Amino acid sequence: MEKVYVFATTEREAGVAQSFDALAPASLAGKRTLVKPNFNTADPTPGSTHHDTLSAILDGARRRNPKALAVGDRSAPETAGVLREKGVHALASAYEAEVLDFDLLP
Repeated sequence: MEKVYVFATTEREAGVAQSFDALAPASLAGKRTLVKPNFNTADPTPGSTHHDTLSAILDGARRRNPKALAVGDRSAPETAGVLREKGVHALASAYEAEVLDFDLLP
């Protein structure tokens, strides 16, 4: 049986930290790790993942020493434009994460 965790908080960073603690990914060391936000469009939250939430997730993942860290998604109407508008490249760069535009995958 799979577990589902729900956290009610007004503090995004605290909610992400609680999620990491509950899921207990003690170490991502040596693992290639993908963070998949929800960027349907470049619209503000709830139309897409909040910047603070993505930042907290990337920080939590980075602190667990992955071999490689990436953030990727497919959006509408054009992923490259959404990623650019949302500032994902700059945010990912701060965590030494690669940005994957799923539109460009085979």
